Amino acid sequence: MQNNTIRLFVIDDHPIVVDGIRYRLHSEQDRITVVASALNVHDAIPNLKLNAFDIIILDLYIPNCNPLDNVKTLKDRFRDKKIIIFTSESASVWVSRMIKEGVNAYLTKDLSDSQFISAIYKVFNGEAVFPIDVSSINITNGKKDFEREQQLLPIQRKIIKLLSDGLSVKQIADKVETNFFRINYLLKKTRQQFKVKNNVELIATLLNSKTG
Repeated sequence: MQNNTIRLFVIDDHPIVVDGIRYRLHSEQDRITVVASALNVHDAIPNLKLNAFDIIILDLYIPNCNPLDNVKTLKDRFRDKKIIIFTSESASVWVSRMIKEGVNAYLTKDLSDSQFISAIYKVFNGEAVFPIDVSSINITNGKKDFEREQQLLPIQRKIIKLLSDGLSVKQIADKVETNFFRINYLLKKTRQQFKVKNNVELIATLLNSKTG
């Protein structure tokens, strides 16, 4: 690792999380420091100067923000900067989505201090850091799943897209201007069609059908 201090910009709507990250680090010993923070991406953009930081630490779930849009906005604005997702969400579907969006690491908040610091070093040095079980999202029936996907109704496609964007069933119902029960019925029908147990497996299957 270079002698320079690794500078973090933390975006999280809970200041206590930012304080927790600072607490994990011993600047002189680890040569990692939090140089600034923001509650959301919108607030962060005006304060993010290219030469002032090395890595963005980004919470996955921020109120009134779409996780995918957050990453896209930051990558469009800061193409050469590294992004680490730091979250309590361990669902493999989100790991997969973030990999596809080009983030450099997906870290869960239950990591030990040493694991957290090691991951930052790796990302700084150009490595990608993702959960060991990320391969569990790979489903072997990619071709069949792709064929099934072509049979989906337009409303089913829209529901899955909104679900994968992080919206709840209630939010989806409002978005497509129908009722909560119809959304649940269509999701159940789609799960049966793809022979999966839950919505997480459904999204992972559809993601795989696009890449398999």
